[in-house]
Amino acid sequence: MIKLGWLARATAAEIFDEHVNFAIAAGLDVIDFHLSGMPRDPAFLTRIKAMCGRGGLPIGYMGGGSFVGPAEARRERRNQGRADIDLTAFMGAQMLRVFARHKWPDSVEEQEVFWGPMIEDFISLSEYATEKGVILGLQNHDNGSFCMTAEQALRILREVDRENFTFLWD
Repeated sequence: MIKLGWLARATAAEIFDEHVNFAIAAGLDVIDFHLSGMPRDPAFLTRIKAMCGRGGLPIGYMGGGSFVGPAEARRERRNQGRADIDLTAFMGAQMLRVFARHKWPDSVEEQEVFWGPMIEDFISLSEYATEKGVILGLQNHDNGSFCMTAEQALRILREVDRENFTFLWD
């Protein structure tokens, strides 16, 4: 059986209403929300969640950010990841989609400087997400990121090695 869903990505609150109404009217099976432009106001989130519930439209996943990059932004990435996990749990979604998106360095030495902290952060976020009942789904990108090949994706999955850390095909 094929299930059809809709990824709602917007930057204005009223556009999210349109996305939900479209998905319900189209009889879709699920809706996903990208968090980059989604308001974090509890009243807004409760209203959107209720619209989905009244329309019989489950929320599948929330789309989060990337967890690899410069060391000076690492704390900010982890804090954002925890906030995204909390929001995913609040919305009743099963999964937070995460990325390993950052320019792939030329040398193996540079690659490994980013690799270790990325794995540590995925492990830390997976453990936090376990407490909230959330699954993390790593999504690949073939545009010079840290998860652009099957080999890289499998390495990340092996090294993170958490029950609630899985893979989403792009």
